[in-house]
Amino acid sequence: MNSSPESNNVIASQRKTGLRRSRRYSINTHLKILRFVNGTKKIIPGYARKISAGGMAVFIPAQISRGETLEIEFAFPGFNGRLAVHGVVRSTDKFQYGVKFINVDDATMRTISERSGLLEKPIVVLQK
Repeated sequence: MNSSPESNNVIASQRKTGLRRSRRYSINTHLKILRFVNGTKKIIPGYARKISAGGMAVFIPAQISRGETLEIEFAFPGFNGRLAVHGVVRSTDKFQYGVKFINVDDATMRTISERSGLLEKPIVVLQK
């Protein structure tokens, strides 16, 4: 049986989704990353691409090590007010990072979960 690369990607994505603790949502928002380098606080701009209750996939134009703890400030598109969370870098691929949220208070976690769900765009199927 031959299968296309597209169908293989869908199957792999479905398998991976089943292993995740939280559903991922697409998000396009700017970040303010705070990190300590040699005892000095540095602010780096970043960009979020995906978010879940457990963390986010981000682009940060800096060399950051796996295991490094960051403070991330961001706003959900269409909402006033910024959120601040702490996270630890779990994966790296050039300037793409997977960050796991840590020590997030209940109110902030509720806000992340509620607003993430609003990012989901419904799929409209047109019938003929």
